[in-house]
This record gives sequence, C-alpha cells and structure tokens, in this order.
Amino acid sequence: MDPIDSLTFEGACEPNPCGMMTWRYAITLASGSPIQGSDIFPASPSNTLHVAEYCGLLAGLHAYIDSGQRGPLRIIGESQMVIYQLKRIYPVLAPGLKGYYAKADALLAQIHSLSIVWYPRTYTSWLS
Repeated sequence: MDPIDSLTFEGACEPNPCGMMTWRYAITLASGSPIQGSDIFPASPSNTLHVAEYCGLLAGLHAYIDSGQRGPLRIIGESQMVIYQLKRIYPVLAPGLKGYYAKADALLAQIHSLSIVWYPRTYTSWLS
C-alpha cells in the first residue's frame, strides 16, 4: 500500500449548544511530518458541537492545502453527521451549517484521491 496523508479532526462545545467551543486537527503527511492546530472560542449563542466539528475540519483542510499538499488524503472524523454530510449520505439541513459545508466542499474539490472515514470516538484515541 502506498503511503497516504491523513487528517484527523474533532470539535467540542460545552455545554452544547451555546457553550465554550474548541476544535483541533492533526495532519500526518506520508513523509511522516506532522501538522497540528487547535483553537478555543468563548461561549456564544451560535456555538454548537457541529459548528466546532466543521471548524476543526476547515482549519485542517486549510493547513493541508496551505502546506502545498493536494493528496492523496484520508480524512478521519468522529462526527458521523459531518462525515456523512461530506460523503453526501446525509443532507445538510441545519441552516447554520450550510455555509460551513459549502466551504468544506470547495476545499475538498482541491484535493485528489480523497477518502473520508468515520470512526466512533472510542477509536480516536488521539482525541482523548
């Protein structure tokens, strides 16, 4: 199997909704080089778990593309809803998420040979 770049992301909001929001991502390039990022936002009425997940994904995609990479890339996330929206299994129904999805979709279009994988939280030990 050829080496592949990977991007793992997550987000949290406590309490959900309206609480403090955090997100992070970890990229491992096929060469073994890591790229990581995270951020924290104060409580706000617009904060939700799903917004936080999309923020982690978007930040990771921007970092990946800004580093000059274009794939192949495996995206791994614990949010079934976000992953299934990216794979077009679930529609984006929440008006507040449509803009995040559109931005993610535009970034994904810049990457070739893409796979998107959902792992339940129990399998994403790096997030613990």
